[in-house]
Amino acid sequence: MKRIIQILSILILFALAPAKLSGQGQIHTKKYRLSDFTTKTTKVVLGGVPMIDDAIREEVKSRWRLSPYEFCTVEQYEKLKESPQYYFLICSKGRLKKESEPSLVMLSVVKGGKEGVSDPTKESMDVVSIPLAACDSPSGREFTFIPAMIDIIQTYIEQAMESEKVSMSGIGAVSIGLGKVSHKTAYICDVDIAASVSDAQKVKVFAKDKMVQADEETADEAFSNEKEAVVSYVVAPSSPEKGSYCYKMLIDAQTHDLVYFERSAIKDEDGIGFTAAELKKIANSRK
Repeated sequence: MKRIIQILSILILFALAPAKLSGQGQIHTKKYRLSDFTTKTTKVVLGGVPMIDDAIREEVKSRWRLSPYEFCTVEQYEKLKESPQYYFLICSKGRLKKESEPSLVMLSVVKGGKEGVSDPTKESMDVVSIPLAACDSPSGREFTFIPAMIDIIQTYIEQAMESEKVSMSGIGAVSIGLGKVSHKTAYICDVDIAASVSDAQKVKVFAKDKMVQADEETADEAFSNEKEAVVSYVVAPSSPEKGSYCYKMLIDAQTHDLVYFERSAIKDEDGIGFTAAELKKIANSRK
């Protein structure tokens, strides 16, 4: 009988161990760590990229809905960034690992905290980033799309709080797919088409219904006027180097849903933008 009791005790311990480990491990997950987002203040950092500060300020005032927010300066951010009591919405110039210098302006959300600490509740965390413009020579189109970028970031955070899969993925995880907006016209801006796409390929693609090749003014006007359309926006470095990436997006002008998102390595400047294959895919999805 004593032997049986010992065996039963061991079995009970093994049965309970996974649940305890799961409970302890949960605190390390990104989804779990985001669970306090709506109750913490988000500090909106202004001054990192002065040229778009005013646009960020105005759009946050009218669009930020997930948490209390306050504006702060870069200097204030430096003093507060190690505090786990805050999240930060910050616009900054980003450099990828293999790049020699910053190439893109990114809009990011980070959780305050220290780096490399053993306590995950006090560790800093990159929540999400989305590309806005090239550092050296922004096109000006970023001002048209800033409202959508703020909405897309909030959509990501909402879904990441509910889904471990989304939380561990980048911004592309919230793209809804071309099929869900197949009835809407796709406006593809001239500057968003890769130089490798031939004139003959363009003629073939844009001969299809609900496919429009547009100049910047027409495309951005369609977006700002909230037409029943999805509009292209490509962000890439003005002087790409080995290790640089191009970000291709289609965004719904009415809902600001991220419809299509592709991040691709830049092999040469002719490949920056939507390729012939991608344009064909978009065209074939129109109904």
